[in-house]
Amino acid sequence: MQRRRLRVSLVAVLSTLLLSLVPVSRAEYRAKFLASYRISKVSESLDRVEVTLKVTLHNLSGNDIQGGGVVLFDEAPVASPIGAFAEIASLPASGKVVLSQQFSISPIEYARWKQGIQPSLKLLLPDGKGGSSLEHIDLTPAPSPAVENQ
Repeated sequence: MQRRRLRVSLVAVLSTLLLSLVPVSRAEYRAKFLASYRISKVSESLDRVEVTLKVTLHNLSGNDIQGGGVVLFDEAPVASPIGAFAEIASLPASGKVVLSQQFSISPIEYARWKQGIQPSLKLLLPDGKGGSSLEHIDLTPAPSPAVENQ
């Protein structure tokens, strides 16, 4: 009886030890690219809204970026590119870059932004094989007011 208890205890200890060594699969998402943004210089007309979008992009991917570009997308009704910021010549791993660009967007898209829906930005990266890939950018409003009329 004592041997059986010892064996059960030993199996329990070994199981716990083995489980602590095996990485647990997580459903957590770790962003590769984070950015804060500020909207300024807003000029509205009947069919277009001119805005300046200033973005501070942080590279958390662990890789240096050469020749990437940030693209603004209109999300309604189907995602389509609106325009792009100037090319990022170099963005080191753990580095950041500040980008600013004027865009002409639809009044519908601007109304979405005013309701708290964030602009949709993606990072276009060369894949090293002559192609490219789009990476998601986690976006948050800058700490100061998100909309400024200047």
